Parts: sequence; structure tokens; C-alpha cells
Amino acid sequence: MVRKILLSVLVIALGTDRVAHAEHRISNTPLATCAGTSTDSGGAAGSYANGETFVQTIWPSRPGNRVRLDFASFASEDFLDQLRIHNGHNVAAPQIWSMTGTPSPEVVTSTAPDGSLTLRWVSSPSGVAAGWVATISCVPGEQRMRSGFVTLCDGRFTDSGGPSGPYGPDETFALYLYPDQPNARLEVLFGSWTVGPGETLNVYDGSSTSAPSLGVFSASSVPVVLRATNSEGALLFLFFSDSGGTGAGWDALTSCALPLETAPAERTTCGGTFTDSGGSGGNYSPNEWSTVVFRPSDPGARIELRFTSFETEALNDVVELYDGSGPTPPYLGTFSGTTSPGTFTSTASDGSLTVYWSSDGSIQRPGWQASVRCVYPIHDDLITTCGATATDTGGRFGNYGNLEFLAQGFAPAMPRSRIALGFSSFNSEPGYDQMSVRDGDVTGPVLASLDGAPAMPATFRGSHASGDLVVRWTSDVSNVSTGWVANATCDPPLVVDEFESGDLLEWAAKTP
Repeated sequence: MVRKILLSVLVIALGTDRVAHAEHRISNTPLATCAGTSTDSGGAAGSYANGETFVQTIWPSRPGNRVRLDFASFASEDFLDQLRIHNGHNVAAPQIWSMTGTPSPEVVTSTAPDGSLTLRWVSSPSGVAAGWVATISCVPGEQRMRSGFVTLCDGRFTDSGGPSGPYGPDETFALYLYPDQPNARLEVLFGSWTVGPGETLNVYDGSSTSAPSLGVFSASSVPVVLRATNSEGALLFLFFSDSGGTGAGWDALTSCALPLETAPAERTTCGGTFTDSGGSGGNYSPNEWSTVVFRPSDPGARIELRFTSFETEALNDVVELYDGSGPTPPYLGTFSGTTSPGTFTSTASDGSLTVYWSSDGSIQRPGWQASVRCVYPIHDDLITTCGATATDTGGRFGNYGNLEFLAQGFAPAMPRSRIALGFSSFNSEPGYDQMSVRDGDVTGPVLASLDGAPAMPATFRGSHASGDLVVRWTSDVSNVSTGWVANATCDPPLVVDEFESGDLLEWAAKTP
């Protein structure tokens, strides 16, 4: 009977809403966020008022990202009450969408250099309607090949045609990329590469052609991972196509690494690579003493360090790890020689980890390389991502708790793609501690119901237009277990090109 009552309470507590997050009613106040909903002045459940005029800019709260609005509904007095969306931080920016009446739901994503969108709303003196509800999220910025100087870290780097278009003939571009974070060094990971014979991408480890060459890449030479080792952290790309060149080009992800000798005492992030002072290709230096605290940049997340290589002078050159920050965080271990720390995830309330490093004056080794990412123990939130690790409330290595009633959503950070949620493990009290994986939102179709110890690994994909998946979790008053670990990734976009040719020309003219 107790279990039945608890399940009834759960239904009331979760209700029929989408994953709980902040509602931002339109006003004249600028907004900086990557989550929540944008609504008319009446909110999600009310109507707007007569005679309104609002201009609101929405900025991405994550540097280098672009704001995306996914409209779930829109209804206004036809022709008279209108929402216009501008591609930038004021109404002088190009208008990229206009809504009135009851149009079909739309997704609008900024392509402005600062990643912002500006909403201009006007209602007439008479006649109101339900207004709108749109999910706010952020997607990584896209940098296309061109001539110029650009600062970025987490983002997307493509040829001049973008991720779904070809580059053009007779292109000669020189693009200087610098990290947008102090003391960082750029890394570029190529996911696809198709260029014609005789067309080349020349890459330099620095900001001039006199810097060391990282390679000349062509049809027969494919770039994989390119890393800056210079003090600026910069990379220079030169691209040349011939008169007949219109190849598919490339699609790559950019990020910033933080070598130890450049690391500030505190680092707030949810991604990147952490190395010794010699970087990924050299040895560390003698007589080093450093302490770095890693804090998650996303609320509710926990820092995870995964060491992918490790070699120091045994006993003398050591890495010490601590769970959290502050004067006396819990000690996790001391590592040296070839005994790698492996993977550590913070369990501290602020999600932080502290790394202490010391080397003596004798032998130096290649050091270490570790990936930095955020792990998301389940909580009521919507996470926009294409690469996040989700767990129960106990994290990777702990147990979940009793009386948990939670719903967590995952939205794709890549436009027009869909979340794939891959579970590597799942273990709960059979019959009572349960998870449902739902398509789109918390009331969407159930893709899977999990409890006990189902067969793993298992991956779930939905068909909702938003590309979102939601996990809904409940536990009762007794018996806990190790819970689950799942990775949220993005499937490739299902629609390669959603524009007509004329629209493409107009879009290209508005794209920086």
C-alpha cells in the first residue's frame, strides 16, 4: 500500500509538464541563458495583453555558442499581432523569421557572430490569443573557412560551404584561429574530410607561415587531430581549391586544451583536454609545483577527469587528486610511474576536483593527458549536449537514494539532429525503482521501461521533431542499488538541406 501511495504522489509531483526549467516571459530586459522557455507576457498558460511592444535580446550564456528557439506552439491575432526574430543583438540585425496567426512550429537558430537572437513583439489595441512557448537551448558555434581572424574554443569548423554544402572553386583563404580562453591551446578534431585532387589545406602551429607546419592535407592525406603547442595557442589554416573544385570539404569540432603550465589556479569548464606542461607531445619540466581546481560550468554537473595516458618518474614526480576544493578536500590518491589514475568523478557538492602536481630536478617523462568533461547526476533539468555522461544521483560509483522523483531531458546541441541515449549499465530494485525513457518530453511515448538488471548495453532513439529524449526516474522508500550510466550523443542530422535554392541564397547573404 505504501508503494502505491508513493507512485500516486509521483504522478501529482511530476504532472504533465515538460522537464521543469525557468520560464522567461518576454520583456525589454536582455536575457543570457542556454535553458528554459521563452513565452509571451502571459506565460505558458495565459494570453498576452493588448497594446504591447517588447524588444528582447537573448544571448548565449556559454561562450562560443548560439541561441536556438524551438517553438512548441504559437497563436496570435492574425496579421495584427506579430513576433519578429532578428539574427543578432538588436532590431538592426537581419530579420530571419516572422510569426503571426497559427503557423506550424519552427526552430530558429542564431548564426550571428555573438550567437544572439532578438525578439520584437507587437500586439494591437484589441484582440488577444494564447501567444507562444519556445524552448531555449544553445548549440556550438559554427565557423566556416574564410580569410580573417577568429577566437573560439568549443565549436564547429567547416569548409566554406558549411556542414551540408560544398566549398567553391578558386578559393584562397587564410584563417587565423585563436583560443577565446586565457592560456588555452586550440585542438581540432576532424570528423569528415573530402577534397579534390590538387586542393589542399595547409595548417601551421602558430599565427604565421613561418610557424612549424602541422601538415599539408589533400585528397590522399587526411587530418585527424591537430593541436597547437605555441604560447598563443593559435592555428593558421590556408585552403586552396582549383577552378573545378566543389568538394564536400570537412566537418570538424574545435576545443581548447589547458596545459598545466598555463592553467590558472581555478578552471571552470565542461570540456577540453588537460595535460602536463609539455603538452601532448613533450616532456614536463623539472622542479614544478602546481595546483589546479576544476569546477563545472553547468549547474548540477560534476567534473570528471579521464586520464588517457600517464608516465612520470616513479615515486618522485607525482599527481595527487582531491574530491572537491577548499582547504582540506577528501584525498583520492597519489599516482606516479605508469600507474594511471584512470577516471575520477567528483562527488563534492560543488562538483569540483583538485589536481596537485610536483616534479623533482632529475628525470622528466612524457607526463599525462586527460579529458575533462561534465557528468550529470539526474536532476530536474534540460541538458543541451552532443556528448554528456548521465548517471543516477549517486554518480558512477555510488548508489541512488530513496524517494527520488526526477525527470531529466536531453536536447541535441547539433541542429536538426536527435539524441541517442546509450546505457552501459543499469541496476535497480526490481519492480519498484523504475525508469522510463520517453520520446520528446515527459508525457511523450515510452521508448523503454527499465528496472532490475536488464540486458546491457542498450541504446534508445526517438522520432520527435525536437530530437529530445527524457528519462523519468522514481525510487521507493527501501533498498537502493548502483543505478545507471548512460551517454547522450547526437545522431547525424536527418535533414541535409531544408531550404529551397532561392532561400539558400538569401540565407547565405545573412550569414556572417
